[in-house]
Amino acid sequence: MSLYQDHQVLEQLTLGKTTLYHDQYDASLLQAVPRSMNREPLEIFPDNLPFHGADIWTLYELSWLNSRGLPQVAVGHATVMCSRKALSLCALYPTRRIRYQSVAHK
Repeated sequence: MSLYQDHQVLEQLTLGKTTLYHDQYDASLLQAVPRSMNREPLEIFPDNLPFHGADIWTLYELSWLNSRGLPQVAVGHATVMCSRKALSLCALYPTRRIRYQSVAHK
């Protein structure tokens, strides 16, 4: 069984590597980590999981400008179900702008 940190999938990700600091949002930095790299060696497959659950992430640094240009901050929570093929918050990105627009008016 290979070690997690030696998995070839991780070599392709920027996770844990030095990256340039961007002054604009860069969606390419949000990269999914496939759950299969830990599950397949244990013969756990997505079509027949022997468990249920979720990863719950606390988003401590949510910030945006409201409709008047004033900075706003909040703490959020995100749930990633164990049945998802990858551990990632990328799935939240398409709704991000819509949610921020609705929050900005409150």
